Amino acid sequence: MNVKTFRAVACALLALWAAPSLADIELTLKNSFIEKYKNRTSISDDCVVDHSKGKPNPASKDGDMHIAVRCKEIALPRVAEIINAKGHAQR
Repeated sequence: MNVKTFRAVACALLALWAAPSLADIELTLKNSFIEKYKNRTSISDDCVVDHSKGKPNPASKDGDMHIAVRCKEIALPRVAEIINAKGHAQR
């Protein structure tokens, strides 16, 4: 095995070993939030846009536009998605 191959394999193994530890995320929801939304499938809220790349993905990827937002009611960072945005005129 040459040095480049060894490095690539070592990096891949390190990434696989470290990946589960990166997924150890815990969210604690307030009981009032759970009670309010327990029988709903969606939440409508006014959100503040934190970041957008300004144009949708190309149609070959999915044509959607993804936007980083913060919503007061939800109180968690979110990603808003405009589906099939590629087919709509931009201002």
